[in-house]
Amino acid sequence: MRTVLTLLCLAGAGTHSDVKSDETVVFFPTIGWLDESGGTWHVRVHGWVFEPEVDSIRRAVLLRVLVESLDLDEDSARAEVFRERARDFLVDNEGGKSLFIRLGGRVYLAGVSAKDGHFAATLRIPVRHLTPPQTAGDRDRWLTYSAVLPAGDSRRFEGRVCLLAPAGLSVITDVDDTVKVTNVGDRRELLANTFVRPFRPVEGMREMFGRWSGQATFHYVSASPWQLYRSLSDFAEAQGFPPGTWHLRPFRAKDRSFRNLFADPFEHKLEVIGAMLRQLPRRRFILIGDSGEKDPEAYGELARRHPRQIHQIVIRDVGGPASNAERFRAAFADVPADRWHILKRPAELDSPPAAGLYR
Repeated sequence: MRTVLTLLCLAGAGTHSDVKSDETVVFFPTIGWLDESGGTWHVRVHGWVFEPEVDSIRRAVLLRVLVESLDLDEDSARAEVFRERARDFLVDNEGGKSLFIRLGGRVYLAGVSAKDGHFAATLRIPVRHLTPPQTAGDRDRWLTYSAVLPAGDSRRFEGRVCLLAPAGLSVITDVDDTVKVTNVGDRRELLANTFVRPFRPVEGMREMFGRWSGQATFHYVSASPWQLYRSLSDFAEAQGFPPGTWHLRPFRAKDRSFRNLFADPFEHKLEVIGAMLRQLPRRRFILIGDSGEKDPEAYGELARRHPRQIHQIVIRDVGGPASNAERFRAAFADVPADRWHILKRPAELDSPPAAGLYR
């Protein structure tokens, strides 16, 4: 994926995205942060351009490969839920497309799509160029932007970015077995809960997040592939989880087998969360995950690397052999005991810890 650090800002209206009428653009919710001077916002833009494959030979072939790789029976393969979840694995990704967006009354180049259809850029936007000027206050703000399309194309593709206050509070949460029931420890259950069954929320987590939503901004970080973003974000919104930014994992069916669809999340979370911590050195973070994968180990490592920023770690105990005191003590070695908590019931935490506790 190409990252553009400095982009052209165009005041005129003659520049538009290289998107055809049968192609779709999806923007992912991202973050923005201020530079050290406080005069320039770094606005992350990330999206995906593709052509949906509808009743084509290629789509039929890919669908059959996906069904066989996931060991699905014919009834499951014909189910409406599976068809909906599989849709974004079967698209024709569009590379080499220049994407332009309109933000704050100006037009910016938002990157050129790679072979997987993804494009990304970090726009450097002076505070005065946003309308009204978005200075660093004590609260986070969401901004909406839209793709600039060719003349005559009346469609609207919108994206959102959350401008994060330098000293605010963020909740970074896992998704599988933290937000929704997945049962990652059992492959057959994992596949069924991902592709065949309706998504189900983890009991009590929606209510807990709801109690926190007025005090923090949420960021959903998962090793699930970006092809599941639309299904996951639709589920989160429908269930009443707080809006937030999303940070999933690239996956190309041409590069590897569908059997390797769910990679080890350890390195992915270290990379994604570590970058956010470096971009926002004065901000405080609460990390939420579960004991089913390597969230304790990843979060413990991040707390040792960034002891003043990791405000609290909350691990939902999913039970089983991996949920034992020895594992947690090893994962959180050298992390103060009052900074991590093993959650038995979401009702245990009515509100996030006070933001100034560890300054």
